[in-house]
Amino acid sequence: MSNRYLENPYCNERKDEFMELLQYLGTEDARTGQVLNSLEGAVNILDIVTKHVLKSIVKQTTKSGSLRIRGLYKGDFSGLSYSFLRAASTIEALAKSFENISSKKSLARFQNLLSEIVIIAGKITDCLESDTIERRDDRKRSKVTSIDGIKVVQQCLKTSHALAQFSWAHVLSETYVEAERHTFVESDVGIAALMVLFENNKSAISRINVAVTSAIKHTEMGSSELLYGQAGVLSALLFVRYHKQRLKNLIPILTSTSSENSENYTTSLDNDIKAVVRSILSIGASNSLKMNYDSKFGLMYSWHDSDYLGAAHGLAGILYVLKTAVDVVGLSFLSEVEDKQDSSSLAATIKDNILACIDAIVDCQYASGNFPTRCHNIEGKKEKLVQWCHGSPGIIPLLCMFAREDCEKNRIYRASCESACANVWSNGLLRKGVGLCHGISGNGYSFLYAQESIAMKREDTMDYSFLAKAIVFSKFAHSKLPELFDVPDHPYSLFEGVLGLACFDFDVSLLASGCKMVGFPAFSV
Repeated sequence: MSNRYLENPYCNERKDEFMELLQYLGTEDARTGQVLNSLEGAVNILDIVTKHVLKSIVKQTTKSGSLRIRGLYKGDFSGLSYSFLRAASTIEALAKSFENISSKKSLARFQNLLSEIVIIAGKITDCLESDTIERRDDRKRSKVTSIDGIKVVQQCLKTSHALAQFSWAHVLSETYVEAERHTFVESDVGIAALMVLFENNKSAISRINVAVTSAIKHTEMGSSELLYGQAGVLSALLFVRYHKQRLKNLIPILTSTSSENSENYTTSLDNDIKAVVRSILSIGASNSLKMNYDSKFGLMYSWHDSDYLGAAHGLAGILYVLKTAVDVVGLSFLSEVEDKQDSSSLAATIKDNILACIDAIVDCQYASGNFPTRCHNIEGKKEKLVQWCHGSPGIIPLLCMFAREDCEKNRIYRASCESACANVWSNGLLRKGVGLCHGISGNGYSFLYAQESIAMKREDTMDYSFLAKAIVFSKFAHSKLPELFDVPDHPYSLFEGVLGLACFDFDVSLLASGCKMVGFPAFSV
């Protein structure tokens, strides 16, 4: 066992306990109990981070000095804003699911958790309005007495908006330290994206436009990868497009843009998405020829002169976002040119290049189920990184994307995904923390994608084995919080810290309830 990982006890001495959990999930009442357990775990983390953020806000307002604001990857404020948006999505879905629950005990527990969320979220909006933590009796004002969830969703969105406004104000005051970057998670573009969901903020829209221009010209990016490159800009555009429409339909009063302006902005976003996609494809095709490798990779990208394969800096992350763009705006729109015949040819080329890359990635897979860090592992070194940024956990979401499609090779993709998940199950309990990028919750997402894309597609029986493994990773992460909390540099953040675990728990609760999960934060829209 590598010193990078903790031993998974459920593979050996606690294997019987895992089998009991799997059997337990076979009943609807048990799955409802798990929904509540996972939701409670997420709420507890929101409470922890909220207390930390409140202290930072009050300290800032009582003592002079600048508050350091960071993007979604490292930032406490922006990460919490994003997490409350995720909380709203989760509660919106679960409230509908709980309308059919007959157990009074489960309903009462669900209502209590909703009340807790309203209390936690309300503390932030109260503090930002009054510059103090102590304002009024939270318990008296925040009791949720129904399960329609609308009060909770509204409060979560209000809090997400307030945190985004607070963060954006500091960005504009030039206290932000990463303004030279242009991507969703590693720059202020993520904060700008959160802002434009709720209001027609000209400075935030302008910031996104600057990022798009940089991505298309490719002059400042240095790469096409997800964390720092063009794919990171594309993910921001896809995020705004999806959630802008969702919030408009959910609670129109929270969006200050008119219907006409909203439609115009969506059209503008689609055109920006098309431009960035085409730039990414053009660079990938050109690099594939320049790097003089075999032709099985129709697209190739480089980061620091290395052809990385994984999600954060490599081909898998770029392909995932490209495929999402195809699904969101349509292949025909992305390939649209004046000549219809040329459009058809371009559409076929886009599809063929992406599929060729998927097949090439599968060919790279080790017998262990893991993948190399680089597309062309010249030295033949079997690298053992098992984390979202490098290794099988970041490639599994891409494999699942194609495994659920009706294509002739979906069985091959499913087999590859299952092999990769087996590798994560054995080696995925990381010592680096509980976060997303290189932590336990990021690896745990492997099982959620497999559960939704593979297990739920099986016609013979409902298999909850992947969900059970995700639950084990969540339980393990929570049990190790005292030990692992301070390991990352930013322990409260989304990608390094506990907010990633909260989003993971939200998605566990959604899949356990039979709802569609949201997906890996800032990766899936």
